[in-house]
Amino acid sequence: LGTYGRDLRPRTTLGALCDAIGALAEAPRVRLSSLDPHEVTPELIRLFADAPRFCRHLHLPLQSGNEGVLRRMRRGHTAADYRALVERLAVEVPMMAVTGDVIVGFPGEDADAFRSTYELIEGLPLAGLHVFSYSRRPGTDAAEYPDQVSRAVKIERSRALRSLAARKAQSFRQRMVGRTLETVVLRQDSDAGVLEGLTDNYLRVWFPGDPGLRGTVVRVRVEAATGRGVVGSLAPRR
Repeated sequence: LGTYGRDLRPRTTLGALCDAIGALAEAPRVRLSSLDPHEVTPELIRLFADAPRFCRHLHLPLQSGNEGVLRRMRRGHTAADYRALVERLAVEVPMMAVTGDVIVGFPGEDADAFRSTYELIEGLPLAGLHVFSYSRRPGTDAAEYPDQVSRAVKIERSRALRSLAARKAQSFRQRMVGRTLETVVLRQDSDAGVLEGLTDNYLRVWFPGDPGLRGTVVRVRVEAATGRGVVGSLAPRR
């Protein structure tokens, strides 16, 4: 997604495409999917900050918080790059949800390297994290590296990061209490007797309302955070 337009003549960019989409009256809400950190340009950050129809959520794969491991993975970013980008997004796009991916147990990830990853994630305002264990794939360079990590260690590190990720996600949900968020109404939760929606910053939200609102965009004031999302009530239209 982030490389859109590089093969076109004349060349263009994802940011230019998003500008064009943003001008369409038929596009009430646009969500970008995963982008590599080096693909997030100032142009895109401006869109997230200034164009209300662009959802304030971005998934940025981290993979490791250790510079040596990232070089071995041949990623296009450093841990310092990732930190700077997430911190910039937090300042320039209020209430933006940044989620990420991380791989534990990549060959060469010793205790210090894992600690670097844990501490980087702990210090960033992430809203969620997908944690994966490295699996050896025949035919890849990494499969032949001598310093493979044991299954037991990978399980232990995955458990630690998933626990941290759960705390980060709950902290983000808690920060939304008292805020009013644009929400697309997905369905009626018949068990709970309320509507279920998805906020522009990618939170599940439950609130009382008319089932006829399904498929529309409403404003919901968040009143409490739960382990699954947030709950609230309809707010007046602007």
